[in-house]
Amino acid sequence: MSSKTIVTITLAIAVVAVVSSFNLSREAAPSRVGYLSINQLVSQLPEYRQQRGRLDTVIYEFNVALQSKMTEFQQKQQAYIRDSAAMNTVIKEDKLNELQNLSQSIQAFKQLSEEEVMKQDSALLQPVLNSLQEAIDQVAQEHGYTHVLNTDVSAQNGPPMVLYAEEESDITELVLAAYRKDQ
Repeated sequence: MSSKTIVTITLAIAVVAVVSSFNLSREAAPSRVGYLSINQLVSQLPEYRQQRGRLDTVIYEFNVALQSKMTEFQQKQQAYIRDSAAMNTVIKEDKLNELQNLSQSIQAFKQLSEEEVMKQDSALLQPVLNSLQEAIDQVAQEHGYTHVLNTDVSAQNGPPMVLYAEEESDITELVLAAYRKDQ
């Protein structure tokens, strides 16, 4: 064997040894995994429920306005169906265009109101989630958790990511207590 081959083999053995010792040292430190339900936490917070009540009012107002638009459309559609046989072509086309415009207006209103609700819900939820994250970090550090999983999360609307966990790993109540202590 050439000296170059011996050096290469020696370096390869050294790399394997270093990587192996790194993996062994990582395996020596046990992981502790906790889990919680963000939805359960959020639903128990009075400040979120109060803000959610305001959002529910906005949703109600959007629904009333949408229902009004839909009633108007239905009435005009029924009138068109009832009277179209007696209408001349110009009036018939005008009424049909009016129905199409109203239909487009309803669709646009639905989309814009849904976007607004999502925007307001996100704005409402983000500060709560930030505070909860601080409480989660605090509980994880105080109780030695290396990972905390959210049981609400699922892969593409499938089963939750946490399929089995021992009850003592549920830190939902610890996080809720830490959150309330900081508020």
